[in-house]
Amino acid sequence: MKAWAFVHSPHGVAAAGPAGELWQPSVRVPPGDIKGAAGAGDALAASTIAFLSFGMPLSEALLRATINATSVTRHVGAHAGLLTRDEIEQDRKSTRLNSS
Repeated sequence: MKAWAFVHSPHGVAAAGPAGELWQPSVRVPPGDIKGAAGAGDALAASTIAFLSFGMPLSEALLRATINATSVTRHVGAHAGLLTRDEIEQDRKSTRLNSS
């Protein structure tokens, strides 16, 4: 991987790089469950890098990173809601994504 650009929003994450483009929809969350966005972008970036370092394809890394970032939005503060790798894998089984 040479270089990638990422843009994230409440709707999902767009990635563009040497291998093409990728869209990862956001996780479906009832509006009342969102407590704040502080730290969500950092969780997304750090989780993406972590899962890529485990040798995961970008599409799978972004899915897991999105799950972790979404968990952060359900809490107040930048660190509350961060998930462990095992918690992310468990949540992945029941995660529902927004339509792309």
